[in-house]
Amino acid sequence: MKALGIYKNKSSKNDDRLPNLYPFKKKIIESLERKKKNAENERKAKLLKDKEDQAALDEMTVIEANNRSVIYESQYKVEEEKYDAHDGSKHNRKFYRELNQVLTASDVLLQKFSHLILLSDHP
Repeated sequence: MKALGIYKNKSSKNDDRLPNLYPFKKKIIESLERKKKNAENERKAKLLKDKEDQAALDEMTVIEANNRSVIYESQYKVEEEKYDAHDGSKHNRKFYRELNQVLTASDVLLQKFSHLILLSDHP
């Protein structure tokens, strides 16, 4: 760029845009700084609020997952009792085997999820 005679402006301060003779320059610069600080404070407050909301959401998700696992286990017991009452055909055995696999997998996921939540709570 230097070979072409084009130079970048190295300073990019806000007061460079206002001429020194501009009336109320100091007040304008102060108001711009205040706006910048207010915007930064609002951004920090929003980040804190989002973090708190996420923690509450994670807690609710764990509670819902626990409730679902209890429901699934109770349904499994009911289905198992029905299976015992029936003749135990090949179709029923396959269904219960798959149901047991799904319940086991959901329990593993729940344990991993709760472990991650516990790790994220520590600073």
